[in-house]
Amino acid sequence: MNRIVVVAAVLAAVVPSLFAAQVRPVFEVNRGQTDAAVRALARSGRDTLLVTEAAALLVRRGADGAEATLRVGFPDASSPRVELGRALPSTSHYLRGRDPSEWITGVPHVADVHVRGVGTGVDARFHADRGAFELDLDLAPGVVRARIAFDAATCSLRDDGSVAVAVDGAVFDVTAPRAWQDAATGRRDVAVRYVVESATTLVVEVDGADPMLAVRVDPVLGAVTYLGGSAPDFARAIAVHPSGDVLVAGSTQSVDFPLAAALDGVRDGGSDAFVARLDPDTLAPVFLTFLGGSSATTVEGAYGIGSASSGAIVVA
Repeated sequence: MNRIVVVAAVLAAVVPSLFAAQVRPVFEVNRGQTDAAVRALARSGRDTLLVTEAAALLVRRGADGAEATLRVGFPDASSPRVELGRALPSTSHYLRGRDPSEWITGVPHVADVHVRGVGTGVDARFHADRGAFELDLDLAPGVVRARIAFDAATCSLRDDGSVAVAVDGAVFDVTAPRAWQDAATGRRDVAVRYVVESATTLVVEVDGADPMLAVRVDPVLGAVTYLGGSAPDFARAIAVHPSGDVLVAGSTQSVDFPLAAALDGVRDGGSDAFVARLDPDTLAPVFLTFLGGSSATTVEGAYGIGSASSGAIVVA
């Protein structure tokens, strides 16, 4: 009976925090509930954001249990350091197993996490708003660019300024950035854009900023769409069609790959290439097809995708 009373008391303390997290995710300070390299973590639905000194990991779990991990790093960082943000009154409790000495209780919550020194005169701030994780970049006066790297991923710039990032068989959406300066007369918007420096690296560039004032840049690490079945699948290339649709190509070993308007509906051989065209607003497939021969021993895949001036999709 005593044990039941103790657990009930703990749950009474936890439940309000859980409901608060559904409205706006909070960061937990790492007190041993996850890998020691992680300084803080936050959860929102199927997403988990883990912040370390070296990078942030956005992990998305699909309905089938498969995970896709987007690693957000900063190639210009020099001795970055994590600082925990504003303390919140809520806490978390981890009651694992029957031995109370192994339980982790009273885990502090903070509203945001700062990473100082992700570039010369550049700091990063991770927080959440309306269930979406956001990465703010704070540029010191006179600084007009910052670099973000998505390891083992492929980036493609859309016409609206947003970026599609393909990794682990999933497509993450990074919204077009906003930037502003806080002046004595109020907030002043500043022109900002992404430049795709390489397949894995984005450059954030601001233009027309007052060199005497700091700049805040505010992208959102947004929606994600999974492309895959029950076997290993790999997104190898991504591009934007002239219509704005997102094009993805790669390889799959899944016989249950989620096809749509397929030109080739049968996977043959050890693996086949796949080609997908996704709606830019919903990331739902316009079409998704296998592409391969019939040999049972041939391993096939697509490693490049683009479009001709006619709008035809070209796969390599």
